[in-house]
Amino acid sequence: MTDRLSLPPKSFRASFLRPKSFFRQAPPPAIRTNATTSDNLPMHYIPFISSSKSTSNFSSASSTPTPLGSSALSTPATLLGTPDFREPKIPTSRFRRTSLDRLLDSGQLGGIRPRQLGALEKFRVWTVNQGAAHVVVGIFAVVHALLFSLAFLHYHKKDYYNNNRQLFGLTFQLARASAEVLSFDVALILLPMCRTILSYLRESPLNGIIPFDKNVTFHKLVGYSLVLFSIVHVAAHWNNLLKYARFYDGGFKEWLQLNFLTGPGWSGYLMILILLIMLLTAIDRSRNANYERFWYTHHLFTLFFVLFSIHGCFCILKKDTGECASTGSFYKYWVFGAVLYLAERIAREVRGRHKTFISKVIQHPANVVEIQMFKEKTKLKPGQYIFLNVPAVSAWQYHPFTITSAPEEDHLSIHVRTVGNFTKELGEILGANEEAEKKTLPSGPHLSVKQD
Repeated sequence: MTDRLSLPPKSFRASFLRPKSFFRQAPPPAIRTNATTSDNLPMHYIPFISSSKSTSNFSSASSTPTPLGSSALSTPATLLGTPDFREPKIPTSRFRRTSLDRLLDSGQLGGIRPRQLGALEKFRVWTVNQGAAHVVVGIFAVVHALLFSLAFLHYHKKDYYNNNRQLFGLTFQLARASAEVLSFDVALILLPMCRTILSYLRESPLNGIIPFDKNVTFHKLVGYSLVLFSIVHVAAHWNNLLKYARFYDGGFKEWLQLNFLTGPGWSGYLMILILLIMLLTAIDRSRNANYERFWYTHHLFTLFFVLFSIHGCFCILKKDTGECASTGSFYKYWVFGAVLYLAERIAREVRGRHKTFISKVIQHPANVVEIQMFKEKTKLKPGQYIFLNVPAVSAWQYHPFTITSAPEEDHLSIHVRTVGNFTKELGEILGANEEAEKKTLPSGPHLSVKQD
């Protein structure tokens, strides 16, 4: 006769779920697992039998799995044994509280009142979860404020800009100060996208100080700053050109010619147009609706850099001595980041050329496809992702996917939900054309604690 399983009491389940401290978790008496036994039986909660026999067996370290329906219920065990909570020997990422941790601490499960944190503990939690990101944003804002203020004072006080200040007024200083901030943002914009370098930095002690896993968020912040100060720069120059046209009795026609027929004019408007296109297609809603559109329009940054270099090559603004105020060396601001990013893209292509074989494709519910593959010269670590390129779908697009296989497994797997154009075509190819499977080129892996 098979013994009937009963659920453990609520007090036991609460003590199992809720850690004694969210800074260091104690080994639970039993764990939940969705693995299966050797007989392919599902594993669920191991019941806690409050008897003397089960208590004595529970105190001993047993790791023999007990399938459901078995009569040997006196030995609580798990499929994988008791987990080891010792400090790892390799450097790990900073501890971040998950939504499950916050739910458990709220007391909604088991009716346990949450422990009130002290001021020091609250500060430590804020520092680990949000403090570093806020500090980086604060430093970014302070640097912008300093650049803008110092440039404004420079063009406001220098003697060889007296004629320009008398002709244009305050907007002359605003235009030049915003241009200095734009040069700084152009130098930064590509650095957060050098994922290979960031993968090594995440494994360094700097990861405990700088939130490298927020690289995409920082890239967006720099992009928003570019758009904002470009608007300030253009608005200030509208007023400057209007005063210039009035001074020489050129009127509105002269103002239009200065805007669209001069080198700084047409190159500046093209840069504004590119920035707006990249911004509108990169918004989350627009990007999720059409990722291909986002991918192609974002590569307009190469044309933006060319126009940025052209924009400063014309001697429109002159000092009182007759020398050109612009040196024509705007390319120096972006060349360092561009070289690093070019090396990143070359490394991505090299990794993508490593031989890759798809061994299994599994169709899951909810339009999810699991792709298992073997990729040479690849060592996996927890929290990594890959960029997948399928030439049969698109020769240029690389889409990021989280690696769902464990490092101990003998294959690399990803789970793809077929909802967009790329993923739907990928699912059709994998289900209909075996030859196309061999043309999949994953680039990676890249290490990231969190990827948007």
